[in-house]
Amino acid sequence: MRYSEEALQSWIKPLSATEETRVENTIGMIKDAIERSGLSSKYEYEIFAQGSYANNTNVKKNSDIDICIMVKSLFYCEYVDGLSDLDYNYSSSSTNANVFKNEVIKALISKFGAESVSIGNKCININSNSYHVNADVVPCFQYRNYRYIGSRSSEKFVEGIKFFTSNGNYEVINYPKVHIQNGISKNKSTHYKYKYLVRIMKHIKNEMQELGLTNERISSYLIECLVWNIPEQMFFNSNSYTGLLQQALYYIVSQVNLNWVEVSGMYYLFRSEKKWNLQDTKTFLVRMIEFLDYK
Repeated sequence: MRYSEEALQSWIKPLSATEETRVENTIGMIKDAIERSGLSSKYEYEIFAQGSYANNTNVKKNSDIDICIMVKSLFYCEYVDGLSDLDYNYSSSSTNANVFKNEVIKALISKFGAESVSIGNKCININSNSYHVNADVVPCFQYRNYRYIGSRSSEKFVEGIKFFTSNGNYEVINYPKVHIQNGISKNKSTHYKYKYLVRIMKHIKNEMQELGLTNERISSYLIECLVWNIPEQMFFNSNSYTGLLQQALYYIVSQVNLNWVEVSGMYYLFRSEKKWNLQDTKTFLVRMIEFLDYK
């Protein structure tokens, strides 16, 4: 066995107070940048965190923060089949999504400096310093999914976000708030062992990556989703984190399949085009079991 029970217990803890302060500083600076830019006079928007920090599954190596700046006064919709804007009393807008994105870029450069801000394919990157952490900022629009719940009421929808990539203007639709709420629910129902196990597996994955035993296709997000698909009762089968980790790995490697879903429950984990696939995932899990010297 590679790691002691004490080592696993040390990994279940969230960020240190110092790292937490740097993350909070980053969020505050981004909010201040947008507020000072005057965007509130043009748009109704909401700023919130997504990703590992928002999901409370981050570890020291993954202490970067993902921030959504979501326009709510303009939004995209997915309607129940056969219905349209008129059925929900909506009208179309000619606003170009890139206009808002460019305004956000300008605001962030004004706050952080051009040397600290770079434009990625899916987000705006802000480099870290001693006061704040790396940040990935996503300018996006609210996405109202009526079809998923069969809603004919304009007020009842599954809320997501929609944005467009810089490379090819490819649309991306995600459901970060649903992900967060589902994670909170699972964590409570497993007596907090769900997020503890996610942190432990992320730590191990990071160590394996440093040793060249896995690749960048195996992401922290994938780890979180794999643990999400473990039945809740399994979290109570062992009184130690060593036992929980071993049982979880054996379960995942033997049961993972194309029907497994992301934490939001809105997408399948392996069926659509992603940077990982089912075979890569199984190979990684077997390597982790071998890395841990489990028999």
